[in-house]
Amino acid sequence: MIHPAGCGNLVGMEHGLTLTFGTDGSCLRNPDGPTGWAYICDNGNYAYGGRASGTNQIGELMAILTVLRDHPHQPLEIQSDSAYAIGCSSTWKPGWQRAGYVRKTGPIANLDIIREIHQLLDGRGAPVRFVKVKAHLRDESVHPLNVRADELAGRGARGAQAARGDVLEAGHWPLAGSPTAHPPTPTTVLRPPVEPGPPSRAVLRPGAEPARPEAQFLF
Repeated sequence: MIHPAGCGNLVGMEHGLTLTFGTDGSCLRNPDGPTGWAYICDNGNYAYGGRASGTNQIGELMAILTVLRDHPHQPLEIQSDSAYAIGCSSTWKPGWQRAGYVRKTGPIANLDIIREIHQLLDGRGAPVRFVKVKAHLRDESVHPLNVRADELAGRGARGAQAARGDVLEAGHWPLAGSPTAHPPTPTTVLRPPVEPGPPSRAVLRPGAEPARPEAQFLF
């Protein structure tokens, strides 16, 4: 179901504070190249991962899956610039489930990831809202979480390329305007990050007005 932007604040009122996440995926040589994914929350907490081979679509789906795995009980708003990932997670979910994930047009790609996303959504007690945002806008203050998620997903892909295998990092990257708004500080590193800090362009401008999302999907 598509909800107008003005209804966004109603989500999660009976369940507590809604956490907002920017998510993104990256593939250095699509398809079958080093692939990364990431999320960052509006409270500054982030996680990214990567694997040696994948696709852009796998990265986008893994970013959403990781948010759902890591935050099973909180109301969520998940922002993504991927119409494909939002479609797999929300729009096409009821029809695919009714059909037993069988399509006349052929197999559903990335079904293992999609099934887990659906299982986590179905098992939740708190709502999830998916919001489609525009990618790579000239004004990076419009969707700042998407900008940061894009950078972290790229870091995950480059880390997987350097490690020739899986990488995972979680940490905290405070938003601009906070006394500690500096490069991200990892709290969990399974493999060393490949870069010492994010590019300087990833700055959240304090007080910037967010753009109206293109569409919202509520579960």
